[in-house]
Amino acid sequence: GGGLGGYCLHCGKAWRWLIPEAYRGTAVNNTLEFLSSVITVMVEENLPAYCCVVSQTDSTTGKGWLKKSNFYDPIKPNMGIARWFGKFLIDKEICSYSQFFEGKKNIIADILSRDWHLSDEEIIAFLRFVAPTQVPQDFRICPLPSDIVSMILSLLPLRPKTTPLPKAPI
Repeated sequence: GGGLGGYCLHCGKAWRWLIPEAYRGTAVNNTLEFLSSVITVMVEENLPAYCCVVSQTDSTTGKGWLKKSNFYDPIKPNMGIARWFGKFLIDKEICSYSQFFEGKKNIIADILSRDWHLSDEEIIAFLRFVAPTQVPQDFRICPLPSDIVSMILSLLPLRPKTTPLPKAPI
């Protein structure tokens, strides 16, 4: 793991971002899935007003968070992500519809967020080989805009600390 990633089937634009070392392994996975789904919508530059964007995620919890209009969660990053996404949707005059996408079929997003030993070019070649029907013809990996990176970094320090599992009895 260690990162976030997503892609748009419509425009072929993909992105990935390596979480800074100090924050790896401390964020709740559902929060990262939710954040990735939101970012994937936000990086699409040509969303016409009044369109409805379909977001697919392999997190049922993230799917629910994308869908709710009365969102409340005691986990502060989730509230920040929800407010950020809500403002984006209102400003762009668009709506969002979320769908569950089975995890074992979520090959592209998983590789984008996990395989940091591969370059962008190697990832594209690998995906064209292992999942050719899922990779759009104009598939490309783009860097995240600095305003999105800034927002991610402002949310990460608010993440809940994970608690270590108790030691197994001897």
